[in-house]
Amino acid sequence: GKEHEDKLWQQFNDARQKFYDRRGAYYDELHEDQDQKYAQKKALVDTARELTERKEYTREHTEQMKNLGVEWKKIGSCGKEKEDQIWKEFRTVMDHYFEGLKEFNEQKHAQWRQRMQEIRSRKQEMIANQKRQIKRMQDDMVGLLGQRAIDEMEESIADKEDFIAQLEEEIEDIDKRLEK
Repeated sequence: GKEHEDKLWQQFNDARQKFYDRRGAYYDELHEDQDQKYAQKKALVDTARELTERKEYTREHTEQMKNLGVEWKKIGSCGKEKEDQIWKEFRTVMDHYFEGLKEFNEQKHAQWRQRMQEIRSRKQEMIANQKRQIKRMQDDMVGLLGQRAIDEMEESIADKEDFIAQLEEEIEDIDKRLEK
């Protein structure tokens, strides 16, 4: 009947309204949480961008960049729409930093290789110089009369030969390092 129908409708509508109120409160809270997470992620993007723009590829900065990725994961999702956009922005900045780091390391490695090649060349020149000195000393030994002078000359030659052996070991070590 009509009296029961209106009462039942009111009870049903009240229960339904409680559901909608709770649902509205839940989504309001969810959106507020997502907005906070978005703001946190935006701050991470800004920090990453600042580090990237410095173009200082130190261990500390690289560690900071890696930690930003860890913090990113801890924050959680900021909603599908915002998440995709902010993630692309973050990824772009991170990729830019790590590409710069790669170029920096390649340049640093090339400079190291160049320095090692120069050191190797100088050592080879030193060896050639020592060998010329030994040859001259051996030629000069022919004209020496006293045994003492000959012994001193042979000792000097032996020292130079030891020095040459040391330089050759150092060159061999440089060659092994350059191969790696």
